[in-house]
Amino acid sequence: AGDAFSATPPLSSFFEDVPAVEAQNLMGIDVDTLGNHNFDHGLGYLRRLMARARFPYLAANIVEPDGRSIVPPTRVFTLNGVKVGVIGIGNPETPEVVGPGRFGDYRFLDPAPVINAHARALRSEGVDLVVVIAHIGATGVGSDGVPHGLLGEVARAIEGVDVLIGDHTDVSINTVLNGVLVVENRSKGVEYAVIQLDYDLARKVVVRKTASLKRPWADE
Repeated sequence: AGDAFSATPPLSSFFEDVPAVEAQNLMGIDVDTLGNHNFDHGLGYLRRLMARARFPYLAANIVEPDGRSIVPPTRVFTLNGVKVGVIGIGNPETPEVVGPGRFGDYRFLDPAPVINAHARALRSEGVDLVVVIAHIGATGVGSDGVPHGLLGEVARAIEGVDVLIGDHTDVSINTVLNGVLVVENRSKGVEYAVIQLDYDLARKVVVRKTASLKRPWADE
């Protein structure tokens, strides 16, 4: 959910982050969003790398003064007869953590109202499942597993969403909050999340949604 390039090690950064996007292409990534680091080198750099991607970028809350989003806000995938709507959300703190002028005239809107508006629109179009990929994260986790920080605040404020995938803060989160499966995994390849959604096509209901956080091992 964002920051796949610009905040990269020398192997990628020495080649202007082309290897990062090519690696995503080879991995078969279906969709990504824009984190704050994606803007580190300005809009021209960002657009050149997005043009190399064989997958779409989504960002519903990054908009021009006239309200148009920098990239499409949503995308619908049909998987085994199930329509899955994906909403992309950029980091609303980008203007505070990225150098002035590197994001142009774009505004970064409060995520929750934007998510709710697009979730309603997707549901009205017949989408069965709504997944949000958001470059927002947790600042910590309580003893009950509930995330602290912006990720938890957004989870409590959204409606019509099945899964909220967070990022940005390098914290492990796997819980259900406000009926939403909320997941964030550790960064830099340390951990990845496997999310399973069981959907009953006949009844048009989610039967089960679970996630497991896994660590990759070179010897496996």
